[in-house]
This record gives sequence, structure tokens and C-alpha cells, in this order.
Amino acid sequence: MNTTVMLVALLIIIIANIVLRVVLNGKRDDVAQRLTQYLVHKEYDKFDELVDSKEAKRVIPSYNLAYFKLNKAIQMNKDQEVDQLMQEIGGIKMSNRQKEELYLRVYNYYVFKHRKQKAVYYLTKIKEEIKDEGLILYCTRLYDIEILKKDNLLNPLLEELEDLSGQQQVWDLTLVSLIYKNQNNEEKAMEYANKAKRFIAQE
Repeated sequence: MNTTVMLVALLIIIIANIVLRVVLNGKRDDVAQRLTQYLVHKEYDKFDELVDSKEAKRVIPSYNLAYFKLNKAIQMNKDQEVDQLMQEIGGIKMSNRQKEELYLRVYNYYVFKHRKQKAVYYLTKIKEEIKDEGLILYCTRLYDIEILKKDNLLNPLLEELEDLSGQQQVWDLTLVSLIYKNQNNEEKAMEYANKAKRFIAQE
């Protein structure tokens, strides 16, 4: 598996964890688990049937259902559907945490597609509406590394990793992996992508 595919797989794992975190226990959790598994295994017909079912609409809030659909559209690389769902979700009342997860998901998608205008749009929304310094720093660095191909952050990121834990550590490991990918150092890129995956598995 080449480095780019590995990093995409890493992001899918991160997103799967986010999806599971926004739901509650019991029946809602059961439906969410099935929806997540259908996405992971690309069983889109089963996903569509369940996400539009009365059962899902009864136990899962409208935002979470729309977020599941958004993840499918992103996974299938359907830009127009992503934009349509973002308009739909924009009409739903969201918590700050939901906004953070939503904007980060779509921002990552457009950054890795190198859609500069869309990426800047969602980076601006993150800065103006979320105001989380750690998240803003990660998103700004991601743009610089993936879009602008800057590598001057490598040593500062490696130094930071000595004192970090949790989500920030996963973000920095991912950024380091991307820098090495841009430098065509596939061995190091894979090393840090795998480290990020291991930290996610431990959470």
C-alpha cells in the first residue's frame, strides 16, 4: 500500500471514531454501529436503506443522520452531494462540538482534493465559529503542508510530539507523515502514519 492510500485510510479510521462518538447507547448505538459498518465495508445499498428507514429516523437525531450521509458522499468522492448536504445540515441546530466535527470533516476532504477555495472557506468558518486554538493550528498547518507543500514545520512538529498526547498527538503524527510523503520519504511517512493509527486504536 503506498503512502497516499495509507494516509487516506488513516483519515477514514479517524472519521469512523468521530461518527461513533456522536451517538448514544442502546438502540441508537445499534443503528449507528450498523451504519458505520456499512460505510466501512462500502455496502452502500444497505446503508441507504437503513439511513432512510423509519427506525433510523426514530432513534437518531437529524444532524447525525445527515452527518452519516455526508460521510458516504465524501467516501464516494461526490462533491455536489457534499455541498448539498452541507446546505441541509446548515439548517439544523448544532452544538459547538458538532460544528467542529462537521467543519473538520469537510475541510479535510477539500484539502486532500486540493480544492483551495473550498478549503479556505471552511478554514475561515473554523477560525470564526469554533475558535479552538489547537484545532485552528492543526488546520492551518494541514493547509500549509498539503496544499502549499511547506516542509519547514517538520522539526517543530517532531519536537512537539515529545510532550503531546491525545488528539493533538494524532494530528501532529499525521502532519509529520504528510511532510515525509511530500519529501518522497515513503518509509518515514508510513512510520508516522502507523504511529497515528496505533494511538487511535489505544483510545
